[in-house]
Amino acid sequence: MIQVEAVSKTFNPGTVNEVKALDKLTLSIPTGQFLVVIGSNGSGKSSLLNLLSGGLKPDSGQIFLDKTLVSGLEEYQRSRWISHIFQNPLAGTAPDLSILDNFRLASIRTHPKSLFIGIHDTFRKKVQEKISLLGMGLENKLDKLMGTLSGGQRQALTLIMAIMDDAKILLLDEPTAALDVKSARIVMETASRIIEEYSLSALLVTHNLRDVLQYGDRVIQMGEGRILKDILKSPGVELDIRDVYSWMDREIIPDNAG
Repeated sequence: MIQVEAVSKTFNPGTVNEVKALDKLTLSIPTGQFLVVIGSNGSGKSSLLNLLSGGLKPDSGQIFLDKTLVSGLEEYQRSRWISHIFQNPLAGTAPDLSILDNFRLASIRTHPKSLFIGIHDTFRKKVQEKISLLGMGLENKLDKLMGTLSGGQRQALTLIMAIMDDAKILLLDEPTAALDVKSARIVMETASRIIEEYSLSALLVTHNLRDVLQYGDRVIQMGEGRILKDILKSPGVELDIRDVYSWMDREIIPDNAG
């Protein structure tokens, strides 16, 4: 369970560049819920994700993960429980290292600095088993350099890195924005399957209309740092495309785009 309690965040306070990113926002996300967040630029979407990941601290209010204060967690604890996937598929991986080495680095980030994680047969087997979920055949290419893979492959592997340990929350910040249509579909289908299989609490920020309609259990629209609409999807009942379109602005990506 994620609990956001009356959280506010203002950038450059008291200056001509002052921006109120979040305004006493309150939000509960049950364990296993897949929440889709929409809204125009400056509505507070990315600020919300950065506060949840611990990258930002609120000016007021509190954020809890299963009754544990997020801001009170050590960095390695946040990294272990909260995984943040960004727009750029190159940002979450080291191109000059192998797939296996990238997974080792990801594991190191989720443990105390004094703990050394070596690459041994047990670790290699664990990585292979997880990567096989993608159905890309990459589990047999662990020594391949990450930089030689496509953007879609790298983003998909980043998702697998997110579930290698004890992740509870998956934050997806427009994860398909830089991908072609086919790669974007693979990444989103993989993310949806992982969220369901591992009962993760997940937030997807997107401007893609298809993703809003196809994925998630719940949709919220943000504006001026507040929640303007909050709709829980009903099983077997599809959102009206006209309604969703009206909630979004000119930044919307059409249904046939990646």
